[in-house]
Amino acid sequence: MNTIKKNKAADQSINLENAVAEKTDTLEEVNRKLVESESQFGRGIEEAPVPIIIHTEDGEILKISKTLVELTGYTLEDIPTIQAWDEKVYGAKKEDIQETVKALYSLNRRKWRNWRCCISFQRFLRKKTTIGSNTVFELS
Repeated sequence: MNTIKKNKAADQSINLENAVAEKTDTLEEVNRKLVESESQFGRGIEEAPVPIIIHTEDGEILKISKTLVELTGYTLEDIPTIQAWDEKVYGAKKEDIQETVKALYSLNRRKWRNWRCCISFQRFLRKKTTIGSNTVFELS
């Protein structure tokens, strides 16, 4: 009788090990696909033909497009936060743009959260570049 219980326990242990190995393989595959998807998304942002800034809700800038760098001269190192962006690009007018964005966020956070950069460009079309000149952005 003891031998039967031991064999049953051994079979259950093997089944459990196989199930864990199968789940581990599945998770590794899902993780690989996620990493690839994130990489493609990142390349899409970087190579976008329009200026793009992706940032967290607390203002940390995660990614910017090469087009934004080409148009403004500012790299991610120059503008690590939205606050740094506002200071460099808008200078004395930064409070105006921050108030406009704050008002839009309060209307519908989910809808407006990702439109901050475009709103900024529409509100103040003249932007200061790294060499101190102004650039006019036109959105269509």
